[in-house]
Amino acid sequence: MSPAALSLLWTILALIPTPHLRESLKALLFLFLTGHGKARPQHSKTKSPSALSRFLNRYPWPTRALIRLVREETQEALDRARVSEATLKRKGPKPRLLVVLDLVTLEKRGRFPHLPFFHGKWGLHLVVLYLVCGDLRIPWAYRLKMFPWRGSRWRGKGEKALSLLSLSLLASLPAWMRRTFRIRVAADAAFGTAWFLFGVRRLGLETVVGMRRDRTLRGGGRLLDLRRQGSRVYLWGLSFPVWVAWDRYP
Repeated sequence: MSPAALSLLWTILALIPTPHLRESLKALLFLFLTGHGKARPQHSKTKSPSALSRFLNRYPWPTRALIRLVREETQEALDRARVSEATLKRKGPKPRLLVVLDLVTLEKRGRFPHLPFFHGKWGLHLVVLYLVCGDLRIPWAYRLKMFPWRGSRWRGKGEKALSLLSLSLLASLPAWMRRTFRIRVAADAAFGTAWFLFGVRRLGLETVVGMRRDRTLRGGGRLLDLRRQGSRVYLWGLSFPVWVAWDRYP
């Protein structure tokens, strides 16, 4: 572990109120960071599953202070990466920061008597924004939204609510990040809606986003009819052009 990561770890541990809980946190972090695919509490060799379960209860910890601490450390790590890249390049534009939007849509099954606010809902969207700069890959923020029952179908993706969630995440990026880096947003086809593309354009960000092959073009035809990489086209429902490229995955 690097000195910066160790410094962050010890600072976080100092925020935990008791030695017992600090040991539980270290056990959980070890499970996640080992990377052997066995991150359940029963896989820990230093703390019991019940102790790790109690650690995940609600405690009056300074959550906002923890978030501020992690984000300050993130800014310092990105600054170090930027200075290192600038040293190698000597000249050129600002370094690129990739801002990735990731979606997990969870379908709800069964009833939860202790979660009355979840009744009448059909699932939830979890949108996570993380930053990629060189070898760094850092979670930055997330948004969570429940969505209701819609007839007999589960509509998990491609709705207006999802676009608004993702745009609120992008709008929350701090000013120092936009001053220091050239930001490019990357997202999969779940975010390829007109709402999202309009919103990213208003924020002044460039984006690479997945699209369905059957997306309609304004002049007729569909994306799958294109034969030339880098074509400049107008999608149906958009007032500005986009550039289309594709790749094949095995």
